[in-house]
Amino acid sequence: STFVIDGEPPALSEVDQIRLEATADGRDSLGEGFATLVENSHLWQESNDGAEAPDLRALRESPAMFRGDVFALNGVLQQQAQLDSPWEEVSEWFVRDNDGTPFTLYVVGETDMAIGSSIVTTARFYKTMTFEGRDKQLRLYSAFVTPAVAIGPVSPSSASYLMLLSIPFLGIASIVVFVLARSSGRKSHRSRIAQVQTDDVLDAMSASSSMLSDDP
Repeated sequence: STFVIDGEPPALSEVDQIRLEATADGRDSLGEGFATLVENSHLWQESNDGAEAPDLRALRESPAMFRGDVFALNGVLQQQAQLDSPWEEVSEWFVRDNDGTPFTLYVVGETDMAIGSSIVTTARFYKTMTFEGRDKQLRLYSAFVTPAVAIGPVSPSSASYLMLLSIPFLGIASIVVFVLARSSGRKSHRSRIAQVQTDDVLDAMSASSSMLSDDP
């Protein structure tokens, strides 16, 4: 299933920017900057179709340059977990984008998103964080914050929709072709049998006739 997190938070205030400046990159910790973005996400209402996809490598190398910026993200949800107090309303997602690069997404509010779902999201960049992977290796992730209140289903593209509609017709066409082929095969088989039987009768009649005496 595919979902979209669609919306733009209001501009960060000067106070918000100051609070974000205290953010420490590389640490698996949530501080004042995180609180700022969580509070800002509560005000997120308007849709935003103009956000650009981030260069995740650039974010990891120079996080301070992009902190608080809005980006369009997409990928597949790999893991999710609810945070402990005082962030009980926030869940931590690990998402892998279409290029295979993982990132962390903090979702404010409840969702029913399942593991394996494809998502498209607009979110604010928070910072870089280091986590230990399943292979026990430490890796640096880009972390973002977004609200859950704007989650909705994504309509399939027209091409995908037409493809889905064509599946039943293709199935019916395949069955018709199969039935016609079998019917044709049976008729051909019967024709061959009939021909063989006719030839046998003619041969038998010819043999009998040759055995008869020419004398009256």
